[in-house]
Amino acid sequence: MFATAVRTDVYLLLEYEGVWEEKAFEKSTIDDEVKAWLTSKMKELPAPRLLLIRSGSSARLGKIHFFVAVTQEKSPSLYAFQLQSYEDLLRLDLSAIVAGDSKYQAHLRQEPLFIVCTNGRRDPDCARHGVVVFNALADELGNEAVPSVWQSTHVGGHRFATNMTLLPLGLLFGRVDPESAIKVVDSYRRGEVYLPNLRGRVCYNEIVQAGEYFLRQKTGDMGLDIYSFQSLQELTPEEWELRFVTAKSGEVHRLRIAVDKTDRMAFESCRADKQTAITRYNLLDYRENG
Repeated sequence: MFATAVRTDVYLLLEYEGVWEEKAFEKSTIDDEVKAWLTSKMKELPAPRLLLIRSGSSARLGKIHFFVAVTQEKSPSLYAFQLQSYEDLLRLDLSAIVAGDSKYQAHLRQEPLFIVCTNGRRDPDCARHGVVVFNALADELGNEAVPSVWQSTHVGGHRFATNMTLLPLGLLFGRVDPESAIKVVDSYRRGEVYLPNLRGRVCYNEIVQAGEYFLRQKTGDMGLDIYSFQSLQELTPEEWELRFVTAKSGEVHRLRIAVDKTDRMAFESCRADKQTAITRYNLLDYRENG
């Protein structure tokens, strides 16, 4: 399951309490002008993903919540807005927000968001299992003016349902159940990554995600910001060398990884209508200060 997160540098999270169809944003009742504006602005952003979200409770406040999460490795950021209408989006400068423009500093949010995919029209398992996970997290983290736990539309990777994203860190977890969801939260509170369900850190490509997974597996150190990615070198099309640095000590960790694009196929979702090839990653060598 590790090294399966789709590269995403920016998340746009827009509250929408209407029906989520298979193509949730496109089929929503949001005004066409707003849809066109968001679609256009996303083309200006690096590796963006737009999710519709809902909490089940915040709608009663009469506001529409909108979040922008920038998942960069160093100093990830999360911005929170409360809109009177979807047309208020048109007054926001998304590129400036992502770039960290000081005029949006007042909207910075310190608390993280836990996003659970529950879009049953896209894949039934997401709703069947995701709502249970969402409820467990809401019980654990409820009673907030602005909720930390949200249901979302499709995040990618049906076969790993339930999928759960921790923002703005950009940590994506798969095959989460209520017990492991609470462990993800508890690990975050300790300043750690919960490795057993980790699909990957979305600011990395898949090979670097595999490298981080193997590095933590080797060292046993789960600190959220203990390591910094330094370099990726292609040795052959099937073999790569990666380097990570321990943030405080400067120790260099070198890993050599084999990428095996297998012929094995797996169904993409519980609908069993599409298949995808499985890629495996194997650690060939690990050296500290090597």
